[in-house]
Amino acid sequence: MPDPIRLISEWPGRRGVRRLPMAATTQIVREDPVQQAIRIIAKHELRVWFEPRWTDARRLAARFPHCIIFSIPTESDTINLRRVPGWRPRPNRGVV
Repeated sequence: MPDPIRLISEWPGRRGVRRLPMAATTQIVREDPVQQAIRIIAKHELRVWFEPRWTDARRLAARFPHCIIFSIPTESDTINLRRVPGWRPRPNRGVV
Protein backbone atom coordinates (compact mmCIF):
# COMPACT_ATOMS: atom_id res chain seq x y z
CA MET A 1 0.00 0.00 0.00
CA PRO A 2 1.43 3.40 -0.93
CA ASP A 3 2.06 6.00 1.72
CA PRO A 4 -1.13 8.13 2.01
CA ILE A 5 0.76 11.24 3.13
CA ARG A 6 2.89 11.18 0.01
CA LEU A 7 -0.22 10.81 -2.15
CA ILE A 8 -1.86 13.85 -0.55
CA SER A 9 1.18 16.10 -0.64
CA GLU A 10 2.43 14.86 -4.04
CA TRP A 11 5.89 13.95 -2.80
CA PRO A 12 8.04 12.09 -5.27
CA GLY A 13 9.57 8.73 -4.40
CA ARG A 14 12.79 10.23 -3.04
CA ARG A 15 12.83 11.36 0.57
CA GLY A 16 13.43 15.01 1.36
CA VAL A 17 12.59 16.24 -2.13
CA ARG A 18 9.17 17.75 -2.60
CA ARG A 19 7.57 18.65 -5.91
CA LEU A 20 5.30 21.67 -5.52
CA PRO A 21 2.10 21.62 -7.53
CA MET A 22 1.73 24.26 -10.24
CA ALA A 23 -0.62 27.04 -9.20
CA ALA A 24 -3.28 28.06 -11.65
CA THR A 25 -3.24 31.81 -12.07
CA THR A 26 -6.46 33.76 -12.31
CA GLN A 27 -7.24 37.42 -12.47
CA ILE A 28 -9.29 38.88 -9.64
CA VAL A 29 -11.94 41.16 -11.09
CA ARG A 30 -13.45 43.56 -8.62
CA GLU A 31 -17.12 44.28 -9.25
CA ASP A 32 -19.25 47.09 -7.98
CA PRO A 33 -21.63 45.67 -5.31
CA VAL A 34 -24.64 47.44 -6.85
CA GLN A 35 -23.87 46.07 -10.33
CA GLN A 36 -23.45 42.60 -8.85
CA ALA A 37 -26.81 42.92 -7.05
CA ILE A 38 -28.48 44.11 -10.28
CA ARG A 39 -27.07 41.14 -12.17
CA ILE A 40 -28.12 38.60 -9.51
CA ILE A 41 -31.65 40.01 -9.02
CA ALA A 42 -32.27 40.17 -12.77
CA LYS A 43 -30.81 36.73 -13.51
CA HIS A 44 -32.71 34.85 -10.81
CA GLU A 45 -35.80 37.12 -10.74
CA LEU A 46 -35.55 37.43 -6.99
CA ARG A 47 -38.50 38.69 -4.94
CA VAL A 48 -36.53 39.62 -1.80
CA TRP A 49 -33.08 41.20 -1.45
CA PHE A 50 -31.14 42.59 1.52
CA GLU A 51 -28.79 45.48 0.87
CA PRO A 52 -26.96 46.91 3.92
CA ARG A 53 -26.36 50.38 2.42
CA TRP A 54 -29.52 52.49 2.39
CA THR A 55 -28.55 54.54 -0.67
CA ASP A 56 -27.86 51.41 -2.72
CA ALA A 57 -31.11 49.86 -1.50
CA ARG A 58 -33.08 52.85 -2.80
CA ARG A 59 -31.42 52.56 -6.21
CA LEU A 60 -32.19 48.84 -6.37
CA ALA A 61 -35.80 49.41 -5.29
CA ALA A 62 -36.27 51.92 -8.12
CA ARG A 63 -34.71 49.51 -10.62
CA PHE A 64 -36.67 46.42 -9.49
CA PRO A 65 -40.18 47.38 -8.29
CA HIS A 66 -41.23 43.69 -8.15
CA CYS A 67 -38.48 42.91 -5.60
CA ILE A 68 -38.75 43.81 -1.90
CA ILE A 69 -35.47 45.44 -0.87
CA PHE A 70 -34.64 45.41 2.84
CA SER A 71 -31.98 47.61 4.37
CA ILE A 72 -30.76 49.00 7.68
CA PRO A 73 -30.80 52.65 8.82
CA THR A 74 -27.84 54.78 7.77
CA GLU A 75 -26.65 55.30 11.36
CA SER A 76 -26.43 51.52 11.83
CA ASP A 77 -24.11 50.98 8.86
CA THR A 78 -20.89 51.06 10.85
CA ILE A 79 -17.72 49.01 11.08
CA ASN A 80 -17.95 48.92 14.89
CA LEU A 81 -20.36 46.06 15.56
CA ARG A 82 -20.31 46.69 19.34
CA ARG A 83 -21.86 50.14 19.01
CA VAL A 84 -25.57 50.38 19.83
CA PRO A 85 -27.44 51.64 16.75
CA GLY A 86 -29.11 55.03 17.02
CA TRP A 87 -32.59 53.64 16.31
CA ARG A 88 -32.42 50.99 19.06
CA PRO A 89 -33.58 52.15 22.53
CA ARG A 90 -30.82 52.10 25.07
CA PRO A 91 -31.33 50.19 28.32
CA ASN A 92 -32.24 52.20 31.39
CA ARG A 93 -29.35 51.77 33.82
CA GLY A 94 -30.91 53.95 36.53
CA VAL A 95 -28.60 56.91 35.88
CA VAL A 96 -30.17 60.36 35.93
